[in-house]
Amino acid sequence: SNVSFSKLQEQKMERVALYVLTLDAMNFCFWPTSLFEEEKEKNTKEGGEEEDNPLEYEHLAIALRILAEIDDDPDFNASNNGNDNENNSIITCDETFALSPKNLSTLTPSKLKTLLTPHLTAQFTPKEENNTNSTCTIPLLQERTRLLNELGSNLIQYHNGSALHM
Repeated sequence: SNVSFSKLQEQKMERVALYVLTLDAMNFCFWPTSLFEEEKEKNTKEGGEEEDNPLEYEHLAIALRILAEIDDDPDFNASNNGNDNENNSIITCDETFALSPKNLSTLTPSKLKTLLTPHLTAQFTPKEENNTNSTCTIPLLQERTRLLNELGSNLIQYHNGSALHM
């Protein structure tokens, strides 16, 4: 590859910085609802109390890490985003990276749910083996999405799309 080692390292650092910022933006409040909608409804109908959601910070961190690693291709190309300064090129992530500022800025609640749910739900085994229709509840999905949109938009507008250049 003609991309220098230092550019590849900077690109990896950019991706890690985006991961940390994304995690931080979503971690404003912990998960106040039950994990599985069907279990919540069933338990409430049977006169039981609503169970606390077992999702914690580490579950969100793991789900985002998995999402970030899915497209973490070691042969990716670093881009300089049109900045031709030889000593000060700005490293950014292209749209193939799920947590890129462009993707964060245009994220919808539905897309966020689609991206995270499999990785959150996979961390728990449903109580009944035949319970395959359980879906993970991501509380305050609208607000979490709004914050990610704001993060992505602000990185683009104020930092040339780079988390490392904040």
